[in-house]
Amino acid sequence: MTSVSFDTLKFANKLKTAGIPPAHAEAEAEALEEVLKTNLQGFAESESRNGKALARLEANMEKGFTEVDLRFAQINQRFAEVKGEMRLLKWMLGVIVTGIAALIIKAFF
Repeated sequence: MTSVSFDTLKFANKLKTAGIPPAHAEAEAEALEEVLKTNLQGFAESESRNGKALARLEANMEKGFTEVDLRFAQINQRFAEVKGEMRLLKWMLGVIVTGIAALIIKAFF
């Protein structure tokens, strides 16, 4: 836990110099120190919770990115398969067109 440097004696003396009764000044200094410690402790606890939440969020994001990368790899593989099939179909179409053209030429010439 982080600590705050708060000099209660110095604060109480400043209040006394300003005309505040000594008992009142000391009580005010102690109350302020307690408030500062409580708030600082709450701040440290919230920072700890925020750190844990951030770590969980980062882990979830990494998991999501890994899943997205896997999906992209699967899509790339599928595109490669489709590209191969398209190449085969182009060759088959070329052979068919050439055969038909040869038959047409033979029939008329």
